[in-house]
Amino acid sequence: MGLIDRLQPVTEARATSAQPSLFSAEKGGAANAPVTGFLADMRARVQDRLVQRIDVSRLEEAGYSALLEQISEVVNELIAEDKVLITSADRARLVESVTNDMLGLGPLEALLQDNDVSDILVNGHANVWVERGGRLYRTDVRFRDDAHLMSVINRIVSRVGRRIDESSPMVDARLPDGSRVN
Repeated sequence: MGLIDRLQPVTEARATSAQPSLFSAEKGGAANAPVTGFLADMRARVQDRLVQRIDVSRLEEAGYSALLEQISEVVNELIAEDKVLITSADRARLVESVTNDMLGLGPLEALLQDNDVSDILVNGHANVWVERGGRLYRTDVRFRDDAHLMSVINRIVSRVGRRIDESSPMVDARLPDGSRVN
């Protein structure tokens, strides 16, 4: 299982010169590629509609399958409304991305599922690194903006009964699975 050991700055000098893309064919190809451009716009619209339809405070109670069904329904509605053609792979990526954002840790979910990743370092919304085999690699993983990153950080620390804000900008904790967050 992936491990979030540190959310701290990483300098380019510490990274290796050979930086393979996280989303190469050997790591799952297009299925794990970041959602960008048209799909990112569509994701934002899907999330807006879901927030209008679903009681967000009861989101985790509803469960994964109920949310997946709602997301699929909204995606189908938007596709029909906009009369756009979208491949089944892009549709699946869109549904997965929205689900990860609403129930999981957003763009970090793919990294957490990668058993080769021993450390995830986030140095800003567009600057995410991983450690594999003792070496650091820059990833293609991106958060939409700083607000999206803060939302995920707050979701992480709230799971362990902590908070992070201007008065308390640092957190050092263990997650239920034993992972360390700093």
